[in-house]
Amino acid sequence: MDLKIRYFKEDIPFHVDDSHHPIVLNPRKCPALESEAGEVVRALEHPIDSPRLKDIVKPGEKNRYCYKRYFPPHAFLGSASLCTG
Repeated sequence: MDLKIRYFKEDIPFHVDDSHHPIVLNPRKCPALESEAGEVVRALEHPIDSPRLKDIVKPGEKNRYCYKRYFPPHAFLGSASLCTG
């Protein structure tokens, strides 16, 4: 099966022998976010497979972060209201 994969702005062609039973996976359509800050708040309130950050960090402890995914810096900069609890 001849396939191609998008790499930045160009398509890279490649071949997978049919004996490997290749399948094609397409991305799901996802609606655009109404608000990046709102999505950060939602993610903090409803984390996946983890307690909420405010349940992990106790009063008086210094902040600590463990990122499993990339968040653009502007999603946090200037968002002091996200840090209140």
